[in-house]
Amino acid sequence: MSMCPGKLYRSKDLEKLSQLLMMFYQEQPVDYTYLYFNMLMTQLQKRLRNPTLFQHQGIHSSFPGKIQPLKDRYFDVMVKRYKGDNPSAEMFTTMKTYLNFVPRLPYANTDGYFWSYGAPTAGDTFILVFDFPQRLDRVVIDTGSESHPNDILESASLKASLTLIKNPARVECTNDIDLGVFAGGRIEVKGMADAIKFKVVCLQVEVWKNQDAWAIIREIAVFVLKES
Repeated sequence: MSMCPGKLYRSKDLEKLSQLLMMFYQEQPVDYTYLYFNMLMTQLQKRLRNPTLFQHQGIHSSFPGKIQPLKDRYFDVMVKRYKGDNPSAEMFTTMKTYLNFVPRLPYANTDGYFWSYGAPTAGDTFILVFDFPQRLDRVVIDTGSESHPNDILESASLKASLTLIKNPARVECTNDIDLGVFAGGRIEVKGMADAIKFKVVCLQVEVWKNQDAWAIIREIAVFVLKES
């Protein structure tokens, strides 16, 4: 396989693509021509990888004198910074999910993040339910990204819950302990073992004010208490 303008094609198709580009490069831009080639090859559905692997560099278009500051909104290299213990858990949210930026990604030990489809509103929640109750020592939740610094949780709080109501209709954390509020799109809670003597069943982020921007949750790092 080979690459063409950040697109992946099979090597066996490249000769046909190059012939089409040679025929029409003076009539229309290349990026329009390869879309037409896709239709000729009966690939009628877009197949996108998110996050994308390539970012456009430069601002000068092939058209003389045209400036084109392209930025791919799906490109963002976000390697996990905190690398928590992150015991096995499930994630639930009332926020709509954008494409395949699903809720489990900020907690997974692989790269990836959650991206809401639309701005969070008051009452929205993001819940992490441990498979087994845990004694916690530290929690870090980081939102936003370098490419989208405004896509943060602006007005939200974090709670630890000692009990849980879970059925096919709903997931609700109960018997809550307030851990704090987000500041600048981030929250870090240390020394939890001293404040919470019991095992935690779930963690809940709650939005308490409508916000204008979408929200990226880039990482959730949970550190458990190490037994001596």
